[in-house]
Amino acid sequence: MMTTVTIIVPTFNRAETARRAVQSALNQSHQDLEVVVIDDCSTDDTEALIGTIGDNRLRYIRQSQNTNMPASWDAGLHQARGEFIAFLGDDDFLLPDFVAHRVAAFQEDPALAAVFGRHQRMHVGTDAAPWVPQEGWTIATADCAAALGAALTTDWFITSTMYRRERMLRPWRAAQNDGFVFDVGLNARIILGNHGGVRFIPDQDVVVSVHNKQVSATKGELMLQQKATLMETLLAARPTPALARAIRNEIAEWHVTWGRALIRAGDLPAARRHFMIAAAARPLRRHTWMQFAKSYIVSLPMGRRFVAEAPMERS
Repeated sequence: MMTTVTIIVPTFNRAETARRAVQSALNQSHQDLEVVVIDDCSTDDTEALIGTIGDNRLRYIRQSQNTNMPASWDAGLHQARGEFIAFLGDDDFLLPDFVAHRVAAFQEDPALAAVFGRHQRMHVGTDAAPWVPQEGWTIATADCAAALGAALTTDWFITSTMYRRERMLRPWRAAQNDGFVFDVGLNARIILGNHGGVRFIPDQDVVVSVHNKQVSATKGELMLQQKATLMETLLAARPTPALARAIRNEIAEWHVTWGRALIRAGDLPAARRHFMIAAAARPLRRHTWMQFAKSYIVSLPMGRRFVAEAPMERS
């Protein structure tokens, strides 16, 4: 039986927060939905806690072997019956009108492939803080370059997104090769493949947890490499000049970010290599060359470093 919305919740060993996530999905003002929990072989009491939720819209499925997040999303998609699909992290939760806001947007425009909104970030042990869009952000859905930029920078965040199933499936398989940046690849390919429109709505209706056990924290180096590979792959497909420029902008920003991380780790030669990749993507970007110069300043003995830094402080 087809339902309007499927919310997929992959989980692994986060029983308490998974229960909160599932309950928030079921407590939506838009009631025509199902929640599919994909348990990636948890060893805690996830199954028992999820089992205490008495709602026939909930399905719990335990994987036969431990995989990873993209594989769990894929398993959930195979089980989904909804026309529209959302993915909810097991440590995140939805506010009551998350589904209603997005379904309304889809009903207004049948050509939409995805609708995403604002989210709040909650560091463990603190209150949730609003996400602030990047400077100059607009809601114009016709601007494909802006939408692609949002996808690559994750301003367009998967947990704040709902997808039209039929349009999302078109780039789904290609994105499976993107590893832990699968969601970035999926969103970018929706734009690059012209699979439908994307709408940003101003509603702030999902809370995203931030903590040191997230994939972005535990697999940081691998994610840096996978995203760099993804962007080179997207650029190699020869997109339009405006879209290529959006990709090059993020290539430059990403490699500067990577280089700064390497400086903190003490690997200055590797950091400089990434700054040069960033400079090749955007040669006139002043910030990149400043970071490149700083990589030499920090390598000087302390006395010489003071002399080198003083003129920069006066300018």
